[in-house]
Order: sequence, then structure tokens, then C-alpha cells
Amino acid sequence: MIDRLLRNYKNAGMIVQLKARFLLYLLLIIIIFIPFIILYSVNSHLNNPALNYTISWPGIIPMILLFISMICTLFLLYRGNFILSSHLTTIIVFASIWTVIFIDKSEHIMKLDTTLIVLGFSSALPILILNKKYMALLYGIVNTLILYVFMYYSWDTLGLPGPVIAEYLSENTVALLFSSIVAYNILSINTRALDQAETSNFELQRTNMELHAATEELTASNEEFEAQNEELIRSEEALRESEADLLAIFNSVHDAMIVYDLNGAILDVNQPMLEMFRLDRRQALSHTITDLSNVTYDNNATRKLWMKVVGGREALFEWEVRRPGDGTIFTSEVGLRALKRRGNTVLLAVVRDITQRKEAEKALNESLQEKIVLIREIHHRVKNNMQVISSLLNMQADSVAQPDANQALKDAVGRIHSMASIHEKIYSTENFSKVDMSSYIEELSSDLAALHSGNDRNVQINHRMESVFLGVDLAIPCGLLINEILTNAIKHGRGEAGNCVIDLTLEESGGITTLVIADKGPGMPPELFETQRKTSMGMQIIDALARQIGATVDLTVEKGTRFTIRFPSA
Repeated sequence: MIDRLLRNYKNAGMIVQLKARFLLYLLLIIIIFIPFIILYSVNSHLNNPALNYTISWPGIIPMILLFISMICTLFLLYRGNFILSSHLTTIIVFASIWTVIFIDKSEHIMKLDTTLIVLGFSSALPILILNKKYMALLYGIVNTLILYVFMYYSWDTLGLPGPVIAEYLSENTVALLFSSIVAYNILSINTRALDQAETSNFELQRTNMELHAATEELTASNEEFEAQNEELIRSEEALRESEADLLAIFNSVHDAMIVYDLNGAILDVNQPMLEMFRLDRRQALSHTITDLSNVTYDNNATRKLWMKVVGGREALFEWEVRRPGDGTIFTSEVGLRALKRRGNTVLLAVVRDITQRKEAEKALNESLQEKIVLIREIHHRVKNNMQVISSLLNMQADSVAQPDANQALKDAVGRIHSMASIHEKIYSTENFSKVDMSSYIEELSSDLAALHSGNDRNVQINHRMESVFLGVDLAIPCGLLINEILTNAIKHGRGEAGNCVIDLTLEESGGITTLVIADKGPGMPPELFETQRKTSMGMQIIDALARQIGATVDLTVEKGTRFTIRFPSA
């Protein structure tokens, strides 16, 4: 109930809360006792012959007003107006006392001593309910002034001599002022003590809040620590499981694995290493990496390799291995890399026995060399056979008197020579799948120029060629195509002076090879190369070879004959 009445002071300071609680108790006590005092006074008046057994309202009404004013003051206190309610309480108490003194005219002097004592003690009331210490002096001075006013208006009624009145005033003035001064000092001390107590309480609350915050933070840190501890436990379990898995993988791979430090001391090995080197684990860990090597490596090369691996790169190389037990030597392939182990740099060597692979590679190389020799011999024999056929045709041409037949035989010799040159190019190089067409065309054109040059004419071929490599399946028909066009240009491309000048261009761009053969002769009739009118054998061969390599042939007759041939390089 009390807490509900004082709920507006929950956020106030501790001193205000205590004073408000005291003032509430004081008001409740006064409000409870005043009705009893009123009833008692009414009963006394009704039984008092001096009052004719009637109620003296001048004595009752002030108590009723006191009751009402106390209820109003309680309402103000309940609404949170502590300062106003405290002053009203003090003023009402003093007014009630002085009202009784002024109204009750009987035995003034006898009652005045007791009343002033009450006033003196009442002057200390601000100690309990007020915050301003000067109010104690103010209330004391006001009571003293009221005392002088009372004595001034009651001089005749009292009927006392002047010296008695003066002595009475001086004594009571001193008493009232003394009680006010004492109340002022007590209130001053009380105020300082309360301020210090409130400051201490504020510091205590702040410390308590800081302690509460620290406790919460400590609780949160403890919870976080517990969570981290649980996570650490889970991590340790996961780490143990991971280590077990890694160990299982380490021992289950087929290659030997060796972990050693930068000084060469072996730190760990897996089961395949023990099987490969025919050692047990104790023996393997007692050796160094040098004990497993058969060759004394070059120090500079070894240092470069070591610095490369320690620098974070990987190395793959062949290593001649020696088994320490029986001295057996075999070749291995080693992958080497650096690792961090317990804060230190170590090296991991993955060793694979490649003895069988080396033997297989050796046998394969021997077989390959045999095949190369055989292919080279085949191309050489094909070339020789074509040269024999070419020689026979040349002999036959020499014995034929008809010009057309003689020319036909020479054209056949040129075609055979073109194919023979391809085979010669193939067996004279290391690459049997590609032919350098620029070199081939230069040799072929030189041979054709020499073949058709005579006393009455001179053949000059200007080359402008890039390095273009073609497969054998394209090189042979392309060579025959070039042979036909060059032969045709040599036959029909003579100028007025009897000389034959031919420009030959070869280039490749974007996977398309472009071949241009142009002479400076009178020009070949275009109708000879029209689709429906290819009457000469040479034009028919050109058309067939172009279709074979997927080429397009453009013929331009302007200041000579110009063939432009384009075909895919692959």
C-alpha cells in the first residue's frame, strides 16, 4: 500500500524517497488522530458548564480545517509534489499551534510555555522534510515575529507588568532563535551527510552497475569460453579423426612417402616405403636421405633444387635409389615439396619405382627408332623408284620424235619428280607427318625451271613465301597442283623477249593457306578453265587436285595469267 502511494518517487534519489516516506507516515498519523481529537473536544464542550453544554465552534473549526488541509497535503504528496507538500505540512503545524494560542484565551501564560516548547521542537521539522537549511532559520524568525504580534495584541488580557512581559519575550525569543539555529546547524550537518550519503550511494550504484556489467561480461566470456572449449574439444576430436584418416591415407597410397628435415634426417615413412626399401620402421628412421641415394649429386644443382622446394615450389625429378640392406639400385621418380610440421619446415618426398617404366620406355624407343628407319627407308625407296621411272621416261622421251608425245612424257616426268621430291623431303627430316612447303616449293620450282630452260628461253621464278607446314595427305596433291600450274606457266608465260618470269607467293592466315602463281606472258584463254570446257589434260588435273584438297581456284587473265588457290591448312 505504502509503495503504491509512493510510486511517483521510484526514480527519485534515495534521500527524497526516505523523506517522502516519513512525511507520508506523519500525515497519515495526523489524519488518523485528528477525528479522535475533534470527537473528544466536542464531548468536552457538551459536558462543560462554562460553555453552557454547547459546542464551541471557534475551537472545533480550526481542527476540521486542519484535517482537510492535511488530506490535501497528502494528495499533493501522492501526486509527487514533495517540496510543496512538505512546506504545507510545516506551515499547517505552526498555524494550528498559533491558532489554538490566539483562540484559547484561558491561562495564556501557563499554556504559553508549553506551547513555545512545542513550537521550538516544531522548528526542527524542516530537518526531516525539507532540503534547504535556511528554511529552519526562516521558520524560527517567523514564529518569533508571531510571538511578538501575539504579545502585542494580548497585553491587556494578560494583565502582567511590563518587566515580566519583557523578560518573558526575551527568554522565549532566545529559546526560539536558539532552537532555530540548532535546527539550522543540524539540518546543515544532516544535509552534508545526506549529500555525501547520496553521493556514496550513487557511486555504490554505479559501482554496482559496473560490477553487474562486469559480471554479465564475465558470464558472457565464461559462456564464450565454454563454447570455445566445446569447439576446441570438437576440433581436437575432428583433428584426431583427421590424423587417423591422413595416417590411413599415408599408409594406403601405392607410392613410398618419406618425411625428412632440412638436415636430411628421416622423420616419418609410410608402409609402401618400408616395402620398397625392404626395411622396418626402426631401421628407416635411423637412416638419412643420403643413405638412400646411389649418386653423389652436383652440389650446385642440389642446392638450387633445395632452395626451390624450401621457397614453396614443387620439384619433380628422377632419383637413383639404393637399398641400404642389399645395395640394390633402381630408378625412381620423386615429387618433392616443403611442409610445415609442428612449426618447422620439413620436406615430403613421394617416391615411385619407375624401373619397369624405364625399361618399357627403352623398348619403345628402340621400336620407334626401328620404325623411323623403316619409314625413312620406305620413302627413300619410293623416291628412288620414282627417279628410276623418271629416268626411263626421259630416255623414252629422247627416243620419241613427235613433239606432242615428247612433251607428254616430259610432263609425266615433272609430275613424278614432284611426288619424288615430297618423299625426299619426308625421309630427310625428323618429322614424318609435316612437310615444309616453302622449302619444298622452292626446290620444285628450281628443278622445273632447270628442266624447261634451254638455249632459246630463260625461266625466272621469284619467290615470296612464309613457312607453311602441311600434312603428307595435303602436301602430295598440293605439290602436284603446283607442278601443273608452274609447268603451264612455263609453257605459256613467255614474254616478247622469250623469257619467262613467274611470281610465286605462299602465305597462311587464320587456318587458310593462299598460293598465288602469276606469269607475265600473253595470258591463257579463260575458256580453257571454264567448268564445261576443260579440254586440256593439265586443266583437268588442276581441277581434280583442287577438289581433292578442298581448294578454290581463281583464274585472272590480265597482263599474264594469275592463279589464286586457297585451301584449309589442316
